[in-house]
Amino acid sequence: MSIPLVTDLIVQYYWWAPSVTFGCIGILASLLLFFLPETKDRPMPETLQDVEERYKNNSLPALQKDLYPC
Repeated sequence: MSIPLVTDLIVQYYWWAPSVTFGCIGILASLLLFFLPETKDRPMPETLQDVEERYKNNSLPALQKDLYPC
């Protein structure tokens, strides 16, 4: 909701800044897609237990931690 206000303020100083900002955000978002887990040919989890098992079986070390460290 604050983006129109921010872009209106920025465009007063630099006419090119909003276009560069939104372009960079789009490029960054497309690069971050490579870090999403692969889900092709895998069934969707239906319960919380299915989600927890999927994270335990994931190959990324950062995701092998316990979801609830209680």
